[in-house]
Amino acid sequence: HTKYFNEMFDVKRQIDREMLNLLAQYQGQMQHEEEIRKAQKELEAAKQEKQLFKHFETKQVVLKWTSKPTDKHNTLCGAQGCYSNCHSPCVMPKTFDKHIFKQCTAFGPNSKPLSNLTHADLSVMLSHMTDAQGNVRTYQDSSDTVA
Repeated sequence: HTKYFNEMFDVKRQIDREMLNLLAQYQGQMQHEEEIRKAQKELEAAKQEKQLFKHFETKQVVLKWTSKPTDKHNTLCGAQGCYSNCHSPCVMPKTFDKHIFKQCTAFGPNSKPLSNLTHADLSVMLSHMTDAQGNVRTYQDSSDTVA
């Protein structure tokens, strides 16, 4: 009888081990299925959100400065924030070299008032220019208009 008891006991332990393994696999499978359900809910929510915004558009207006053509050659100082036609007509050669403006009689220390400028444009333009000694030019005008 002892021999049969030991055999039966070993079979029971084998069944218990298999049962524990099956329970562990079952719990892993249940976790995996829960993750799948959660992912499906997130996917469905994303689809609904996409549907809500499918007709949504944004428009952004971008303002750009454009140059108006002139009959004669003119000077644009290129100072940041200045969009005026600073001097028209201009006898200086066409160039992208901003340093040449220091030689311009219209912008020099003995210059006459410039045409086609607002006070704000003139102030910005002159704040970017220096005289022969390297001093920053300033704009001082006693009148309310720029001639």
